[in-house]
Amino acid sequence: MRTPFIWRRVAVALPAPAAPSHAGEPDQLVAAKIVGEWLAVILKILASLAGILIAFVLGWLTIDMFTYRGLVVEPFSVPEDFAKKGLNGEAVASEVLDRLAVMQAKSDSLRAASSYTNDWGDRIKVEIPQTGVSIGELQRFLRQLSGNGTRISGIVYLDGDKIHVTARAGSAPSRPVEVRTFSEWPQLMQAAAEGVYNDTQPYRYGVYLRREERREEAKKVFRDLSRALDGREAAWGFRGLGLIAEDENEPELARSYYSEALPLTDNKAALHYSIALLDEYVGHSADSLTYYENVFKLTKSKPADVAKSAHARMRLRSQMGIAQFKANFRETVRIASEDAKLRGYGQLKVSGWRQAGNAALGHDISESNRLLAGTDGRRLGETYLRNTYVGLSAELSGEYPKAVAGYESAMREADLLPWSKTRAAVQTSPGYARALALSGRFAEANILAGGMPTDCYPCNVARADVYALQKDWKSADSRYQLAIKQAPGLPLAYMGLARSYLARGREQAALGELKRARRAGPNWADPLELEGEILLRRGDAHGALTKFRAADTLAPKWARNRMMTGIALARLGEGVAARAMWSSALDVTPTPSERAWLEGALKANANPQVPQLAPIRS
Repeated sequence: MRTPFIWRRVAVALPAPAAPSHAGEPDQLVAAKIVGEWLAVILKILASLAGILIAFVLGWLTIDMFTYRGLVVEPFSVPEDFAKKGLNGEAVASEVLDRLAVMQAKSDSLRAASSYTNDWGDRIKVEIPQTGVSIGELQRFLRQLSGNGTRISGIVYLDGDKIHVTARAGSAPSRPVEVRTFSEWPQLMQAAAEGVYNDTQPYRYGVYLRREERREEAKKVFRDLSRALDGREAAWGFRGLGLIAEDENEPELARSYYSEALPLTDNKAALHYSIALLDEYVGHSADSLTYYENVFKLTKSKPADVAKSAHARMRLRSQMGIAQFKANFRETVRIASEDAKLRGYGQLKVSGWRQAGNAALGHDISESNRLLAGTDGRRLGETYLRNTYVGLSAELSGEYPKAVAGYESAMREADLLPWSKTRAAVQTSPGYARALALSGRFAEANILAGGMPTDCYPCNVARADVYALQKDWKSADSRYQLAIKQAPGLPLAYMGLARSYLARGREQAALGELKRARRAGPNWADPLELEGEILLRRGDAHGALTKFRAADTLAPKWARNRMMTGIALARLGEGVAARAMWSSALDVTPTPSERAWLEGALKANANPQVPQLAPIRS
C-alpha cells in the first residue's frame, strides 16, 4: 500500500527520527521510546500547521483591513419608550439600511461603483457589537482602525412633542431631522437615509432624485458636485446636469454642461457617449457618428470609471449608431438583439422596437411586424417610441394611412413629455411629413416640414423628399444639397437625390449619386437595387441581375428586389425562374401596389411591363 502524498511530503520536509539504539533494553521500554519520538514529530507538524493557520488569518485580516469598502449601520441609540414599541436600536438601523438599499437599487448608472470615494459594493449590513473576543470582533476593530468602509451611527431622541433623528456617516457632521407625530416616522426614516446617501454617495443620490423626477433637488446635488476639487467628481456632476437639461428639453444647455465636463477628466467615454446620443436626438447626424466612433474606440477595454454592464451597453449602442448612420440595417438589427439581452424589461421592449424599425428599413417587413405585434407601451414614453416605429414600418410597407395614424399618435404623446419634444422633431416628424405627402396631403406635409430645424440632417432629407413628391425639383435639390453639406459621409441624402433625378429622367445624374451613396453606405441594399432598375430600363438585363443579386445579399426579404430580379430573369428568357421569384416575393410582405403587380404578372403569359419607379422614400 502506497504512503499518502501528504505524508510523503511531511517525511521529506521533516528530519527523520534518529535510529534508536535500544540494544539490551526491555521490549516495553523500547516501544515507549519509539512512540514518544513519533509523538514529538506529530507535535512539530501540528505546531507548524498552527503557525501557518495563524499567519494565514493575520494576512487575511490585514488585507481585509485595507481593502474593505462595505457599509455598516450601527444600532441607533433610542429612547426607552421606543424600545418598548419594538423600535429598538437594531430595528431603527435596519429600517435606515433598507431605505439605503432601495435607493442604491434605483440609482444604477454608467458610473462604476469602484470610482466612488465611498464604494459600498454589495456589502451592506447592520452590525451588532458582541461581547468577548472573537475573530469577528478583531476584524471589526481592524476595519475601524483603518478608516476604510463607511460606518453610520445615529440617535433618536424626543424634544417635547417632536421626534428627532440624527444620522452620521463616519466623521461627517450629523444631519438632524425632526417630525411632530409618530405617524410621520416613515418620512423621518426616509429623510435620515437620504441625508446619509447624499453625504456618502452624492452622484448616486442625484441619479436617484432624477429618476424619482425630483429634478430641482437633483440639480442642486449635481451642481454641488460640479464644484468639487476632484476633477473626476466635477465631471460627473456636469454630466448629471446635462442629463437633467435633456429631460427638460434644453439640448443646448445639456451640450454646454458636457463641454464643461470634458477637460476635467481623462476618462471621456461616458461623456462622448452622452454627446453622441444628444447629437443623434437633435439630428446632428455627422457629429453623432463621430462621437459614436470615439466611444467605440474608447471602450475597446473597459474605462476605469464605467461599470462593467454599462461598458457592454455603451459598446453595443455605439456600434448600433455607427451601423444605422451607415445604413447597415442587418447589422443594426443584430446589435439591437444583442443589446436587448443586456437590459431590463422596459429597455428590452425599446430594443425590440428598435429592431422592428431597422428590420423595416432593411425591407424585412414581416420581421418588423412580428416584433411590433403583441407589444405595447405601459408608460407614455414607451407608447411614443412604439407608435413612431409603427408609423415607420407602415410607411415602408406602403400602408400610408396606417403610417400617418402611427406618427400622429406619437406626435400627440411627444407633446406631453418635455424630453421627447426635441426627439420627436428628429425621430417622428420626418417620417410623418413624408407619410402625409405620400398620402397626397401636401399642405399638411409642407407645414410640418417647414417647421423642422434646418440644422437637422434627417429633417432636411425628409423636407427634400416632400418637395420631390410634389415635383418641386429646385427646392428638393436645395434641401438634398444642404443635407449632403451637413453630413457628406452619410448615404441618405445621396439616395434621395438619386431618386429625385431618376423621377425626372436624369439617369446619368442618378447613377452618380448612387455611386456616392454606395461609398457612404457600402452595406445598404437600396442603391444597388435602384442602379439595377436603371440598367434594366436601359436594356442591360445581365447588369441589372448582378445588381439585384448583390442587393439580395444585404436585404434578402425585400419584395421589390425579388420582383425586379424576376423581371431581369424574364428579360433573359428564364421564365420559370422569373415566376418562381415573383411567387416568392408575395411571401415577404410586398406593398399593396407591388402585390397587385405581382399577382398580375403571375397570371400573364407574356413578359410583363417594368413597373413604375417606387415612390421617393429616402
